[in-house]
Amino acid sequence: MRLIIMIYTFFISFLIAVTWGILLFTGQVGGENPQVISVTFQLIIEGITVFCLFISGLLIVFKQKLGQQFLNFSLGLLLYSLLTSLGIYIYSKEVIPIIIFSLLLLTNIAVLIFSFSNPNLHEQVIEGENETTVESEF
Repeated sequence: MRLIIMIYTFFISFLIAVTWGILLFTGQVGGENPQVISVTFQLIIEGITVFCLFISGLLIVFKQKLGQQFLNFSLGLLLYSLLTSLGIYIYSKEVIPIIIFSLLLLTNIAVLIFSFSNPNLHEQVIEGENETTVESEF
């Protein structure tokens, strides 16, 4: 399951970064829009989320004990971001994004529950890895 969590954190951080890159590159964000400040803060929080998800994935890869706590923090940031985005799309009544963000929200909640229920996730062995584990100093 550790492998799935690692893939999930890397995939979601990549997906968020690409989405914002496309939005910025195509000019769909910014300009004379009166909500530029709101969008800027959303971009900042999602940038922090991307960074934290990526770092937590790396910490889990390298079996660092700090990775578990950082993963929970990152998933909490992602939960906030997904709830905010879902609210925006519900308000604008766009059906496809509502479905996509609802599925992402449910997935994130499931991963978050799994992470909290497995406090030694960083110690789990991925199939094919050497069975011996070394305790980290963190």
